[in-house]
Parts: sequence; C-alpha cells; structure tokens
Amino acid sequence: RPAADAELPPAEITGLSPAQVAAGAYHTLVLRTDGSVTGFGRNDQRQLGIALRASDTDAAGTSTQPGVDFATVPLPRPAVAVAAGAYHSAALLDDGTVWTWGRNKEGQLGRAEIFDPGAAGQVPGLPRIRTLAASALSTLAIDENGALWLWGQLDPDSFETRRLPGQILDVTGALTVVAGRTHALVTAEGGTAFAFGNSDYAQLGHGEEFSVQAVFPELELIYQPIYTYVTNVVLAEEVRMEHSTREVIDWVPIVQWWQRHALTVVDYAAGGTAPEVRPTLAFPGELRGVSNGGEVLFSVAQKLEGTTNIVSREVLEVSGYDGVTVFVGDSLTLSTNSEVTSFVNVKADGHVLLSQGAWNNPSASRLRVLELAGARLNQIAEVPLLSGPQETQLLDQTLMVRGAGTLELWDLTSPAAPRAIPAVDHGCVWFSLRDAEGSADTGWWVPGGEYGTLRLAPR
Repeated sequence: RPAADAELPPAEITGLSPAQVAAGAYHTLVLRTDGSVTGFGRNDQRQLGIALRASDTDAAGTSTQPGVDFATVPLPRPAVAVAAGAYHSAALLDDGTVWTWGRNKEGQLGRAEIFDPGAAGQVPGLPRIRTLAASALSTLAIDENGALWLWGQLDPDSFETRRLPGQILDVTGALTVVAGRTHALVTAEGGTAFAFGNSDYAQLGHGEEFSVQAVFPELELIYQPIYTYVTNVVLAEEVRMEHSTREVIDWVPIVQWWQRHALTVVDYAAGGTAPEVRPTLAFPGELRGVSNGGEVLFSVAQKLEGTTNIVSREVLEVSGYDGVTVFVGDSLTLSTNSEVTSFVNVKADGHVLLSQGAWNNPSASRLRVLELAGARLNQIAEVPLLSGPQETQLLDQTLMVRGAGTLELWDLTSPAAPRAIPAVDHGCVWFSLRDAEGSADTGWWVPGGEYGTLRLAPR
C-alpha cells in the first residue's frame, strides 16, 4: 500500500465487481453486484462499518493509519444503493430499510440513542425508502410515496441538529436527491426542483435576498440549543445530562454550555372541567409572537459560531405548530455580536415589525416590516426611526416605539406603508410601554410611575 500522502494517477481497482461507488472525506464505499458493501480508507469514525482498533487513532484521537483495505460492512440483507458523508456512511437495502454507520456527532446516523461513533444499524421511523444521499454531516432519503426525509446537520452554521428522521414538508413528489457539503437539491414530479441548506456562495440558485438565511423549509425540530455562561462545575454536570460532552467541548470554550427552550401550550377550549396542558416541546428560542390562530410562532435566539474567534448571532425564526409538533421554517439574522438592538412585534395577521438601532450608528435606526410568504420572510417596508429603540409595544394597528427621549407612534393598518402618527410631547417623564393601552381613535394611556398615568392623544 502506498504512503498516505502519495499522489497517484488514476488506476483500476480490481477484484470488486462494483455496481455503485460513493466517496466520503477520507473513505470510499463500493456496492458490489452481489449486494454486499465494501469500504476502504480512513476508519477513525467507523465510517468503514468495522470496529475501531488500537491502530485507528492515537491518544489525541487523530487517525494514524493511511487506511483499511477492503473492509466488508456487516449488513443483514443485500444493499441496492450506498451514500457517503464526510465521516459517515449509509446503505439502502433491498427491503427498503436504511442502515447507517460512522460518525453520529451531528445526528447523521438517524439513531438518537447511538453515541459517536456508531456501528451499522437500521434507521428507525422511516417508511420504505427508494433512494438516498448524504451531505457532509447529514443523510437524506426519498420514500416510495415521494416524501423527502432528512436527519443530521445539513448546514453547520445553523447549529441545528436533527438526531431522528424528519420530513421536509414543502417537497412532495420527490424523484431524486443529491447533496453537496452543506446543501441539497431535489428533483420532483412536474419538472420542478428544490434547493435548501447553506447559501453562502449562492449554491442554492436563489440569488441574494436581503439577509434572509433560508436554512430548512419546515423540518421537525428535535432540539435547538443556545448558549449561556456558567461556571465550569455546572458545565460538567449539565453537559453530561445532554449527552453532548464531546460535542460541546469540540465546538465552544469550556466556559459555555447548551441550553434548551421549551414550548408549553395550554388549551382553554378543549372542554372538560380544566384546561388541557399539551406535552412540552423543544422550541428554537424565546417566543416573541403568534399568528394565524396559533399555527405560526415567532422566536428569537442567540447562536454562537466558530471555535476560536466566536461570533454571536441573534436570530429570528419562524416555526409552524400543528398542535402536536413544532416545525422550523425560515430564519433571519437580526444582529451579529450585539451590534444591533432589535425589538420584535408580531401582528395577528403574521406581519413582523422589527424596530432596530445600532449602538455605533444611531442615525441608522429603522422600522422594518416583514411578511411571511409560504415558509420565507420577505421585507415589504422600511422607514427611519428618530433614535435607537429602547422599548416597543403593539396596540392593535399602532406600534409605539420609545427611544432616547423620543416616542414614535406608527399606524400599521397598511403594513406595506407605515404611517407616522403625530402625538403630544411627553416631556422628560420616563415611562414604560409594557402596560400601555388605547387606540388611534381614543388616544393612549401609559403608566408613568409617580407621575401618574400619561395620556398621549393624536394631534
């Protein structure tokens, strides 16, 4: 066998009788004509489907062997297709089941109970599958009814990990699927095509649409972590509870840990003697608004990126809720490293009002109006604000924005054309908009603490 760093011209591989081949980052899979699967190359994540050996890694966890020659993957039935991710592998067997093995740090094996790395095993919860593909850190499959399934982490920048298979509901009649490192493309009936995942280099073919991060159109949410600072002692205890010790240490400094948000819905219309408390679900962030009769939820979360030069992003996310499950829709980055302060208000009809101001550029303060079209957020209006917002309150069709010594009232009856409402000056009295009430017809009442209640009437 040649040295690991040798560069060789193409040469025939003999003795395999290949029906299909697939390539990962450092390993190769060969589906042979008899339905068996052979692998060769690097095996430090068990991506060849065989057990780890002392020679596979050194004390630091780094691969020390150039590769393994012709390892046969132990599968219970003949395979009809194979796919290779960066450090994991997948095979479709002749009975329509999917088997995966290798790295599972990002959930790409589709088996939540398997810690990284995993031996070959069946992916649970799938119907009969007819084709599959793999990105670097995720696996995709199309079932016999044309539904598209995904598990793992398609876009690492999103920090969203799905450890169990979930359907991509926006895609129906799927025929074929292929995947790049962080994005995927699907062809479907009627001559249509879909693209999703990371779009940093316009690889989705969508162009550049203001700053929307179109990550996953409606995928089942398994969990969505954010970060908070704690002591090292608490970190060690909590990370073990999350089964993510290696995951956290690999990605972020030891002073941080993963924290979940949860959604609990209380149904007061369920009937009976007491309201129905529905099962608690994992949720992307802090709930900021609800629309469409409770079917669309808006949340804001802090996310970290990178391993050394860590970047903090504040992200607005749209989720669907069908009474049983939360589905992730579009997402929008509001701020990077807290350079912009954002206040989110949501109208009952689903229009999102973003009041934003930059601490290093107060003159750039603005009110943006977003509209939800399908699973995507689109900006339909933008107007300047007098100063950086410090608090907002939405009362029916009126948005109140309190800044540094300023109070602005905006009529959002027509969301695409926000109209400023002239109001009586409030002087230098400080007040909170939290308990404000009123309307454009009657005026507004705002609690002013020791100054009593302030009445703001339109001029």
